[in-house]
Amino acid sequence: MGIVDSSLATRVVKPHRTTAAIRILIANSDAAVAQAIAETLRSMGHDVCDIAGTTAEALAITARSRPDLVLMAVRLNDGDGIEAARRLNAERGLRSLFLAAATDHQTMSRITASYPLGIVRTPYSAQQLRTALDLAMIRLPARAVAPLQ
Repeated sequence: MGIVDSSLATRVVKPHRTTAAIRILIANSDAAVAQAIAETLRSMGHDVCDIAGTTAEALAITARSRPDLVLMAVRLNDGDGIEAARRLNAERGLRSLFLAAATDHQTMSRITASYPLGIVRTPYSAQQLRTALDLAMIRLPARAVAPLQ
């Protein structure tokens, strides 16, 4: 029988917190899902500036709210979230982190062509979302993030 290191059994793991708050726009066609995502993001210390259900709403909100990134669904009420992400990047220099259920080659190729900050496959856990946001923060310009309080 091997020796067990008792320090491993008693080690306290502190909850992970990101080092910076991100100002996030949620673009999702399902209002209930978007609200649940917003609550999760706020519990992580991030600022949810608004929720958009369409490309037009996302463009209007980003013009006035200036989020750091968009948490983008593949489909929006008026069509294609991937095209919306491409437009936001081209017109506003704003990149997206995708929430995607579809992982077929064609969808992944289209997402990749939009220059995303990352892709989180749905369903996902809060920890998976937190990790994706941590990685996205590394890719954001330095001006985009503020320290968490």
